[in-house]
Amino acid sequence: MTKLDLIITAIVAICIFICFFLFVPPVSQIHQLQKKLHQQQERHHELEGQVAEYERQIDKIKRNDPEEIERIARDRLGYGREGEEIFQLEIPEKQPESPMESEEFVTP
Repeated sequence: MTKLDLIITAIVAICIFICFFLFVPPVSQIHQLQKKLHQQQERHHELEGQVAEYERQIDKIKRNDPEEIERIARDRLGYGREGEEIFQLEIPEKQPESPMESEEFVTP
């Protein structure tokens, strides 16, 4: 191998090395962004389903659907039918399981 061939080989190797470090991080970033895009599309699909359900509920309310109105009165207002007893339960806040979890516990 001549000196010129060795210099050309070194230049080509350096170019390949530089290209590798210029293109690998963007490719990795593209994969991360594609994953995030996929997650956002799934969330969008879920929200579209919720919107469709809300629109169905609104439509039922506008048509004075007695079953929907009863459901709302029971769920949100706590109403019941004549003769029914309504029990409203309050869920207590989570109590610390040990003194270490308490905010009042101070370490020396």
